[in-house]
Amino acid sequence: MPVKTSGYIFLTGTVDKSYQYRYHQCLYHQEAYRNCQPEREDFCFWWGRSGSNEIHGTMYLYRESNKAISQLFAPFGGFDGVKLSVENANEFILAVIRSLCDQGIEHMEIRQPPACYGTQVWDEVLLNLGFKVKYLENHHLSISNVPFSTGLHPMERRKLSKSGKFKFEVNSIKSLPDIYNHIKSCRDERHQRLSMDYEQLSRVVKELPNHFLLCCVKYQNQIAASAIIIKVNPYCWYQFYPAHSSEFNKESPMVFLLSRLYDYAQSQGVRVLDLGTSELNGKPLEGLIKFKSRVGGKPGRKAIYTKALPPA
Repeated sequence: MPVKTSGYIFLTGTVDKSYQYRYHQCLYHQEAYRNCQPEREDFCFWWGRSGSNEIHGTMYLYRESNKAISQLFAPFGGFDGVKLSVENANEFILAVIRSLCDQGIEHMEIRQPPACYGTQVWDEVLLNLGFKVKYLENHHLSISNVPFSTGLHPMERRKLSKSGKFKFEVNSIKSLPDIYNHIKSCRDERHQRLSMDYEQLSRVVKELPNHFLLCCVKYQNQIAASAIIIKVNPYCWYQFYPAHSSEFNKESPMVFLLSRLYDYAQSQGVRVLDLGTSELNGKPLEGLIKFKSRVGGKPGRKAIYTKALPPA
């Protein structure tokens, strides 16, 4: 049942199709993306303007026993919507907590986007509400009018200056098998696993092709480096599954890929290229952290908030 509070309305469950989003939805919150996942969310929460059909925010959570998590099948979940005041963000979370308690949920976990997506209001609200927090180190590139090479460590700048033999390509979705196989072979070389098999990934890419870029760097006809870029929203892109073949270690084709990707993102009005976290099984990957810093990656934090909920 709708709950009205300070000019807003709190809704749960399915919302009538007449409601309109007043913001660019994050990919991970879009219905088409959620429909591609092996499970559907158990809890849907909506925040809208009273007296209108405007949706100003959403939160989706999955049930694991007596725990609600946002979300299971994406790098992050949390709140997606317009920038709220601290007061309204606080009211929304309190309404979510009350609803979860009424449904027997005893623990809550919110996996927030990295700070570079602009999450400061939520950090403040969740900490003030007694959520505990765990931080993961994250890096991103700020896309601006400044050339990519400006932020490079001298060593990486020298490598970039010697990359004339490489060619950068942005490929069509039809190239997904080749790109995925290259990424998998690079992971196999390093005895690392991929979090998604080809069928899982292709299902999402085919359903939402405009949200993905398939990039590669070639030496002659051979793929030397590749990456799947996810357009999380119009201003923030996420570098997913970057990889390069070990035979090109000395040339570091990933630096060349990032340089051309930076230029392309710049032309598309993108502000942030999220390079992701740098850990494996809870341990920091020092070599990867160093590389991201050397290519101009700015350190930040990705937060996971948890809270034990009071009984209903």
